[in-house]
Amino acid sequence: MNRIDIVLLLLIINILFPFFSQGQEKRFSFSTEASYSSGIGSIKYTDDVKYEYQGTSYRVLVGGYFHFTKKIISGIKLGLDGYQDPTYNTFPLLLNSKFFLTEESKTIFLYNEVGTSIKFNDQFEKGSIIGVGVGMKFQKRKVAILPSFGFKGQKLTDISTTIYNSNTQASEPFSGDMFLTSLVFSLNLMF
Repeated sequence: MNRIDIVLLLLIINILFPFFSQGQEKRFSFSTEASYSSGIGSIKYTDDVKYEYQGTSYRVLVGGYFHFTKKIISGIKLGLDGYQDPTYNTFPLLLNSKFFLTEESKTIFLYNEVGTSIKFNDQFEKGSIIGVGVGMKFQKRKVAILPSFGFKGQKLTDISTTIYNSNTQASEPFSGDMFLTSLVFSLNLMF
């Protein structure tokens, strides 16, 4: 067995162990998240010329969280970002951590996330994502509902897309770097 096989085996054991350990506290949970982002971005034409635009995106993510304590969890999420104005898609892979203020079933939490945009087509070369925010956890039996509000920054390098230029009133092809800062509204279901 090589190292990757051993890591995958340990990960599978770590994921399955909570399901077979009756009477013990749950240590792993699955997550599904949908979000909407709206923000201001900039496209760098050249070192001297930048173009500002208003962009929106929709995101769907799935993942899993490890519960270090009842107040600290961390996990990996992956999914799809769909952007409008300009139009492009990314495949985000994120490390997300949540910090709950209390152990109660209804509590405020803070989160942060860092990650990358995985290249799956020729629209961009590479990307990075950061995010922070606050939310509220509502626990009902085995399902937690976590609405949240936060800030996301995403940089894409060597993107190829079409943008609407308000100066010329026309859509134009674009290749270069793009940075989008946005406000994010998310609904996360954890079970």
